[in-house]
Formats: sequence, structure tokens, C-alpha cells
Amino acid sequence: MRAAGLVGGEAERLSLKEAALLNRTEQGERAGGVPKVREKDETAPLRDYTASRGSLDTPLLVLTLLILTLGVLMVLSASYARAYYMGRSPAYFFRRQLLFAVTGTVLMILVSHVPLRVYRRWSMWILAVSAILLGLVLLIGVEENGARRWLDLGITTFQPSELCKLAVILSFASMSCSLRKEMRTFRLGVLPFAGILLVIALMQ
Repeated sequence: MRAAGLVGGEAERLSLKEAALLNRTEQGERAGGVPKVREKDETAPLRDYTASRGSLDTPLLVLTLLILTLGVLMVLSASYARAYYMGRSPAYFFRRQLLFAVTGTVLMILVSHVPLRVYRRWSMWILAVSAILLGLVLLIGVEENGARRWLDLGITTFQPSELCKLAVILSFASMSCSLRKEMRTFRLGVLPFAGILLVIALMQ
């Protein structure tokens, strides 16, 4: 009996609290008031999602490896006849592409463990270096098939536009983080990015 009385008293107190809360809400609505909603603090530090999901994005890695495998197989399908007529092994271009694919995969895994703050710190420097290399292409670049796109490094050739793609991604991501409060404005949310792309396009 005592337990039942305690339960009944607790239920009565909860009902009184709910009635009081409902009464205050109705009075606020009649007075034209709007319930106060807690606003999100945009200046609060961003959550470190790396700590919750780990340092490796498994779905992205699987998709990347799948696309890479399909690409290597397409190289084999398209090049074995040409390699044979050139007097080489039919798998010559396939083995070469496979070596590049394995090397690139290892490098991808290594750079994925570099902290993001490092990329953010060096992103603008990488963009500046890529712009300088694009300028060198216009001066001393190697022309192949009517296009001047490469720099001769002696043992191989290098295409600065590939580095420029990475530099644009890193620098734009860094700028978006730095200017996140002004990204909706035309002056800071559009002009700097459009200007960088315009300069790069003119140097191609």
C-alpha cells in the first residue's frame, strides 16, 4: 500500500509539472511570444570526425581500388595487340601500368595518414609551386602531338597540370575553412576561387 501511495504521489507531481508547463506555453502564445530555441553556435570548434570513424575510409578505399583495377584491366585489353606488333611482350603496357597502380596505392595509403593541418598549412605553397611550373611549361615545355604540356626531367617527363589539380583541391578546401563565415558573399565566396581558376586556365 505504501509503495502504491508513493507511485501515485509521483504521478500526481509529474501531472502538476506538465500542467504548469502547458499553462506557461499557452500564456506565451497569447502574449505573442515565441518559445526560445537554442541556436547553434557556428563559432564552436568543428568535431573531429576522424576520431569517431578511424583514419581509414573503408568504402572510399574499396571504390578506389575497384576503379583502379578496372582501369588496369582496360589497359591490358586495349594494348596487348599493340605491344605484340611492337615486338614486345603482349603484357608490356599492362605490367607497366600495374607497377604504377601499386606504387600509387602505397603512396595513397601513406599520405592518408598525414594530419589535415599539414595539408592546410602547405596548400597555398603547393598552389604557388604548381603555378610556377605551369609558367615554365610555356617557356621550356616539351611539345608532344602538337601540345606543350610537359617538362623534361631527363629520365622522364612531368605534367605540372596534374600537380595543379591537387593544389586546387587542397587550396580551395583550406580557403573554404578559413572563409566559412563569408562563403555566402560574392566578394569572398566566389571571386577568389574564380580568380584562381581563371589564372590557371590562361596558363594552360
